[in-house]
Amino acid sequence: MESVSSVVSVALACLNRDPARRPSMVEIVYALSKSDDLFFDVSEDGFSPRQVVAR
Repeated sequence: MESVSSVVSVALACLNRDPARRPSMVEIVYALSKSDDLFFDVSEDGFSPRQVVAR
């Protein structure tokens, strides 16, 4: 549950009306990488890199 809270906090910071108060990409990556359980291997769920397409 802590990881969800971390993601929500980062998301809310990114939505700040004042662009100067929004976190940089470095800060975002650092904040999200502090929680190991945010990142998981989706290949076990049947996804492959070829199935994931950026739009």
